[in-house]
Amino acid sequence: DEVHYNRHTYGGLGSFIAFRTVLSKDGYKVVSFKEQFTSNSLQKVRLMVIALAQNKRNLGDTNWTNPIYSAFKLSEIIAIKKWVTNGGSLFLIVDHHPFAGAAKDLAKEFGFELFNGHALDTIRDPSFFQRANKTLHSNIITNGRYSTEKIDSIITFSGAAMKLSDDAKPILTFDNLWLQWLPDTAWQFNNIEPTSIEGFSQGSFREFGNGKIVIFSDGNMFSAQDTDWGGKMGFIDPNAKYNYKLLLNI
Repeated sequence: DEVHYNRHTYGGLGSFIAFRTVLSKDGYKVVSFKEQFTSNSLQKVRLMVIALAQNKRNLGDTNWTNPIYSAFKLSEIIAIKKWVTNGGSLFLIVDHHPFAGAAKDLAKEFGFELFNGHALDTIRDPSFFQRANKTLHSNIITNGRYSTEKIDSIITFSGAAMKLSDDAKPILTFDNLWLQWLPDTAWQFNNIEPTSIEGFSQGSFREFGNGKIVIFSDGNMFSAQDTDWGGKMGFIDPNAKYNYKLLLNI
C-alpha cells in the first residue's frame, strides 16, 4: 500500500526496500499499490501489506497531535474486510502514536484493539522477545516448516501495544518491564503517567473467514535503517538475526 501516506513504502523515507528485497528473493512479485481499496481494485491482490498508514490531516511530525484521524475511509475498511473474509491475506504494520491511531478502526474490524501510544522497554536495550521467557510464542509462524526456519528471538524498536481477540494467536507478548504512555502528542510524555502493558501483544495473527491477517505494532523491526538517532535498526541490527526470518515465515 502506497496510497495512504505511508511512512514506510516501496522506496523513500523510512523505506521498506530491504523488506521488498527479502520477499522478492523468496519468489514473491512485490508491487506498489496506489489505488483506493475497493472490491474491484483488490481483486488482483493476493497479499496486501499496509505499513504505517496515515491520514493527510496528520502528516508531518508537527501534526502528530490528537485527534488522530483514520487513514482509511469507511468504504475502504468495508472493502478490505470483505476481501480478507473471501480469502485475502492482510499484513498490517503500525507503530507508536499516531500510526496505531490511524489504523485503529481498521484493526477493530478484525477484533484487534490498538492503543495509540508509545510502548517502551524501561530496562533493556535492545528489546528482545524470546522463547526462553515465553514472550516469543511457539506457533506456525515462529516454528516455520523446518528447523532452519525456527525463530528463537526477535528484536523490536519501541512501537505500540494491542489487545487480541479470543481467536487471535500471539506472536510477541510484553513482559513486566514494558510500559505504555498515551500522550496527546507523539513523544510528549511530560506529566503522563505510564501504565503496565504486561500481557499485551506487539504481534499476532488469526484466520478471518477464508482469509488471514497478521498485525505487528512496530514498523522498524521490518526495516533496514542506519539512523543518527537510533543507530542500526531492523534487519541490519547485528542482534536482530531472526527478524528477516520472521518476515519470511509470515
